[in-house]
Amino acid sequence: MKFNRFVLVCVFVFLSIGRTSADNVQLQKTSDWLRVQALNKKIETDLIKGNVTALTGLYSPDCRYLPEFSPTVFGRKHLKSFFDHWLNAGRVLTYSKSSHEVQQIGDYLLETGNFNIQYTVGKGDSRNYRGKYMTIWKRGNGGSLLVLAEAFGADHQVTPEDMPYPAGDVKENQQETFIVSAQLLPRLEAYDKMVVHSVLTGDGEARAAGFAPDGIYLPHFDPMQIGMAAIRPYMLKTYSPNTISYVRDTYRQFFDSGNFILLTGHFKVILNNANKSGFEGNMLNLMKRYGDGKLLMYRQLAHN
Repeated sequence: MKFNRFVLVCVFVFLSIGRTSADNVQLQKTSDWLRVQALNKKIETDLIKGNVTALTGLYSPDCRYLPEFSPTVFGRKHLKSFFDHWLNAGRVLTYSKSSHEVQQIGDYLLETGNFNIQYTVGKGDSRNYRGKYMTIWKRGNGGSLLVLAEAFGADHQVTPEDMPYPAGDVKENQQETFIVSAQLLPRLEAYDKMVVHSVLTGDGEARAAGFAPDGIYLPHFDPMQIGMAAIRPYMLKTYSPNTISYVRDTYRQFFDSGNFILLTGHFKVILNNANKSGFEGNMLNLMKRYGDGKLLMYRQLAHN
């Protein structure tokens, strides 16, 4: 009887240790989530107060900031000028973010979600700007977090005049070649060739196959498409033959953590119509590298 009691005690201790380990993992997730929410609250407060110095202090010195209908902002110094220009031209009345996910990606945190900004321009009436966003947080010394990359765009049709900040010219971001490592270049070229071909031929099935099964696509003027169950029908609905005559993508590598690669990018599309009208924009791409070296898109936000 004593032996059996001893065995039961050992089993209880073993199970408790296992449960504690699992709880610690969950606690870490909860801790990251709560820290990000607290930082988002501070960004909200600083935007409303117009405190540009405090606001830009929450971004990494080498950050990338991708506002809709504007060029990518490179670095904290230029970001300060962007916020100065924005908050001198208008006011942010309310700003709220709702995180869909906060997950660890190597030394970084990935956050996606939805936002809503109520704002004024000059002495005009208040307006709303709502959409989705993608943020990469960088861990610093002591576990501090700074925004390394951020992109956002409306989840419905908008124009440059609907932006809470003065819009710019996205053409400024164009480049002729992929600015990536020599090791990554052939894989990325192969991936982009597949994407361009699927867009030109209107092959929504192939376009969807460029995403990881658990990928998320944040397209311009539409809500987040979460997982292949949403991405595939979205691509089948979006692409059809003989609608696009030209596609050009360019990418700039930001970091390569082994399993994940972060790239900023630019795209240009010409439609297959008499006027040869088109559009262009920027994108933030988090790609996943698989064991055979194959690349798939894990998270992508694109906007005009």
